[in-house]
Amino acid sequence: MAEEGGKIAEDRTREDVAEIKGEMRQMNQRLSNLEQGQRQMQGSMDGIRGSMEQGNRWLIGLILGAWVTLALAILGLYAR
Repeated sequence: MAEEGGKIAEDRTREDVAEIKGEMRQMNQRLSNLEQGQRQMQGSMDGIRGSMEQGNRWLIGLILGAWVTLALAILGLYAR
């Protein structure tokens, strides 16, 4: 009878270990999915960042152009 109890405990331990291994595989899969999503998000953020930098260049160019135009207009009024 004691041998039978040991066998049951051993079977139960194997089942528990198999269950833990299955859960570990699921966790690894979820972490892989998270890492892949993070890489995709980083690529999207790089694209947005590039668009913002290009927009900022246009804005700075327009502001400088307006200042130059204003300065030339003021100089033109004083030159009369």
